[in-house]
Amino acid sequence: MGNLVEEFFENPTGPLGTIKCSPWNSYGKTLLLGDAAHAIVPFYGQGMNASLEDVVVLDSILEQHAQDASKITHWKAVFEAYEKARKRDTDAIADLAVDNFHEMKEHTANALFQQKRKLETAFESEFPNKYQSKYSMVTFNADMSYFEAMKKGRAQDKAILNLIDDGKLTDSLSLEQKLAIVKKETKEILHDDAVVRNLK
Repeated sequence: MGNLVEEFFENPTGPLGTIKCSPWNSYGKTLLLGDAAHAIVPFYGQGMNASLEDVVVLDSILEQHAQDASKITHWKAVFEAYEKARKRDTDAIADLAVDNFHEMKEHTANALFQQKRKLETAFESEFPNKYQSKYSMVTFNADMSYFEAMKKGRAQDKAILNLIDDGKLTDSLSLEQKLAIVKKETKEILHDDAVVRNLK
């Protein structure tokens, strides 16, 4: 950019924010969807996808309650069922977007993080049916909810970083052996996390 300083000071940035509100409905008369209910920062590129997914989920719930939407007399129940089905995922993608901001801002130059990314890239290239990074789960797996992607992705990240830092993924191991170790460690982390959640 030829005149970066001028462009920077003459074009101020707008604020970015996250919205996590509840309830999304008012006595069965109105319903919030999309950014009105769950605006997120743009660091995962999932804002529009999450909003369109809202429509798919709401449509599915409408089908469960009546074949003909004009005959539904209990909109409050429909709206509450929709929010119950959706809120956990929209909170998850909001958290993931903030996570990704911090990852891009602070970790990409870190040697440990670079090793993790190199290993994940190799796993996805060699074993596309056995391994998906958190980013791939969120962005390219329509069958996995945002919440599940966040939960599994965070566990995988933690597993790989711990294993690299502890020197347990040595060069003497094959890529397949490394993947087996990562999967085992991820499973143990997910189990421990589930135990902690159940104790709360």
